[in-house]
Amino acid sequence: MKLRQILGLVLLLGLVGPRLGHAMEFNYKDLVLATIKLTPDYDYDTFVDSYMQVFRPAVWEKSHNDEFELKSKRAETIDLMKKAAAAFNMDDPIVIHTNVDFGEYDFKEKKFALSPFSGSTFFYDGYCCTHLPNQIKVYFTNPDFVNGIPMETDAAKAFLQKHKTNGYVNRRLDADINIKVKSLRTDSELDTEIVKVVIKDPARGNPIVMMIP
Repeated sequence: MKLRQILGLVLLLGLVGPRLGHAMEFNYKDLVLATIKLTPDYDYDTFVDSYMQVFRPAVWEKSHNDEFELKSKRAETIDLMKKAAAAFNMDDPIVIHTNVDFGEYDFKEKKFALSPFSGSTFFYDGYCCTHLPNQIKVYFTNPDFVNGIPMETDAAKAFLQKHKTNGYVNRRLDADINIKVKSLRTDSELDTEIVKVVIKDPARGNPIVMMIP
């Protein structure tokens, strides 16, 4: 799949992008809620204690040695789990903050090489040692649309010089990957769609390019 649209190449300008709804930071709790939402027969009774331990630790500490209070808190927590999963909006993007490395400049295509994702690329978050998955991985259904950083030759030369120190070129850049959860692959794996990628200069925080599929 080729990049079909690039909304702006900027070094000192701000970005105006598509309306993607409220963006959430990539975190374990939202991955758990997405998993619950995508599992019609989710076994709340099996996972409620773990959910309490991870996301309501004060409640767990106070109640887990008292079977009468624990019974009440289990019912309360299951209700909270159901409401939180129902409220989880699949259209709201989740933002992954990461790094990517750009390659050499292609003088014919007028772009720096950049193909950081593949079908095996995944990101994860987790929490150890409960009945919930120790980690939940997200994969991309459209990993290869990010294919290069287009830039005119003179601008590309200046850009490279800014990343050069004593002959060494630091090719590492920051990247904000906006994804939407699409489906459940396994109990601990989600398929997601990349809806926007913003590449930034790590030293200055300036956006370099924004891409949407």
